[in-house]
Amino acid sequence: MLVAAFDRVARSVKHFLQVMDEFDSLGVVFISRRENVDTSGPMGRLFLTLIGSIAELESDLVRERVLAGMRRAKLDGVRIGRAPMNIDRAAIVHDRLRGMTLTAVSKKWGISRSLVCKLVNRAKAGDRGSMLPPPHIVDAAEVAETSSSEARW
Repeated sequence: MLVAAFDRVARSVKHFLQVMDEFDSLGVVFISRRENVDTSGPMGRLFLTLIGSIAELESDLVRERVLAGMRRAKLDGVRIGRAPMNIDRAAIVHDRLRGMTLTAVSKKWGISRSLVCKLVNRAKAGDRGSMLPPPHIVDAAEVAETSSSEARW
């Protein structure tokens, strides 16, 4: 099997070694174009494990940086995710409960049929059609919990 790089085969070292063991049991030869390593001997196996560990570390660091950046953005008041839809939820629920078809309501308001169902179900449950969770208030204790490196990036 020819791959562009070791880190493209699996997400963790454990999974990578399991894949390599399965390849060995099936008699499949593993070749990485970027690293150009012979994986048949013990030194090749060691090199595979080292490169896999480094690739896993790199992916974990990227994930941590992204999450830290998202936390920082939230603290700065930046909205993460899609902007809320500017629609009259009560009117949508009213149209549907008045007898309009699901398709007619969704076309009238320019929304998906599943959103119409979701709004109606939430209204029946007593939610008044609100789609957004209540705002999360950030207090000083939560800010102090983030490490100084995360807070400064």
